Amino acid sequence: MTAETKRSPLFFELTYGEGFDYLKTNPNKIDPNSMNRDFTYGNSEIFGYYASGIGSTEDKLLSAYLFDQAPKPKIAGQNSSFLFEYLIKSKFGIGFSLNQSQFQASNLSFSKFDFLLVTGFARLTDSSFQNVSFDQLTKWETAFPYFTYRNNELMKAMTFNVHFSYHFLENSILDPYVRISFGYGRDSVSNSKLFQTSLIIGSRYFITDRVYLLTELVATNYDSYSKTYGSLKNLFSEKERHIWSLQEYSAKFGIGLNW
Repeated sequence: MTAETKRSPLFFELTYGEGFDYLKTNPNKIDPNSMNRDFTYGNSEIFGYYASGIGSTEDKLLSAYLFDQAPKPKIAGQNSSFLFEYLIKSKFGIGFSLNQSQFQASNLSFSKFDFLLVTGFARLTDSSFQNVSFDQLTKWETAFPYFTYRNNELMKAMTFNVHFSYHFLENSILDPYVRISFGYGRDSVSNSKLFQTSLIIGSRYFITDRVYLLTELVATNYDSYSKTYGSLKNLFSEKERHIWSLQEYSAKFGIGLNW
């Protein structure tokens, strides 16, 4: 193969990727059963309900300290895609892809509000539980961020995307490019609509005249929308609202065919 090889404008490729960073993504927004671990003003999970209501100053300080020091939630993700691209004048590409993404979260904790409801109900219905002192309940609540679980189905998404790309070299063994992508699909876990946007920097490396390998660095944003009810003021106003966002930085590898 030489650098002068004239190629077809049609490209087909399969890729697989894994995320390596999820900046500013709070799993609590996606898994509402989990504790909100953001150390921000107004987050009732920091002090808890027993510590803030009947606990001492030391209980409150200990609760805040343990909340901050407990293992932080982590997200992991994998994605795969099949892409078709057509090049115009060897530089500008337009393409379509079908993409599948799945995400897991670890170091999640159940909400302290759930702990309050469960223990409150137990005190009302179980006479033996009434012997548990409020001081003991406060201590359990304080340590609650350390009782963690893993969610292996945080999100499962299928999206259809349209791509626009610019290729820097023509008919070269190396084919570096930059690409933007817009997608629409659904999260099968929450049954919500997903809008996906991506910025991609990548390169193809031709191992024969027609077959190539590729690698990409991808920054992706997912926005989820679902029908929900409004605030107390408009409680019965069902409307499609933005539920959460997830930002993922991933590395992808794949193989392709120039047809």
